Amino acid sequence: MFHHVSKFVLRVGLTAGALTAFALAAAPANAQIKVGFQAPLTGFAAADGKSAMIAAQMAIDEVNGAGGVVGQKLELVSYDDQAKPDQAIFTANKLIGEDGVKLVVNASYSASGRAAAPIFQKAGVVMIAAYGVHPDITTAGDYMFRLVHLGPPQGEATALFIGKTLHLKRYPSGQ
Repeated sequence: MFHHVSKFVLRVGLTAGALTAFALAAAPANAQIKVGFQAPLTGFAAADGKSAMIAAQMAIDEVNGAGGVVGQKLELVSYDDQAKPDQAIFTANKLIGEDGVKLVVNASYSASGRAAAPIFQKAGVVMIAAYGVHPDITTAGDYMFRLVHLGPPQGEATALFIGKTLHLKRYPSGQ
């Protein structure tokens, strides 16, 4: 189920982002469009990152199988940010400087997304936060987008659900 939902979300984000990136930096016909991808592939969050990377590659394959974006194939360029802000900054600079991407999917946690967002914004690179829920990610600028709800409304909805379903007003003591 997670792969199916993630693949759909990433496919929509990749296609929309690639079209935006293509419009920002018109590439020659039949050239590949490099799509950057940051995720925790090692460390405590490796299972999440690896699952997201599988979904991203499936989305890339599906888009390419349907003819690509504006006739151009997408190429996924992935880096491990280890869910650490310093690694997100390092990989952001690498994606911009070495790989020349114009679109990045940040499939990491909020701390990494918050660290990378200003770097991508300054470089004019579109970043789509696939999982980061912190509001600061998208306030970094007009090149920043998110595919999930913000953290505060998620927390409120969860608290409401727990209160109505479990009839709890606060966490039970002793647990």
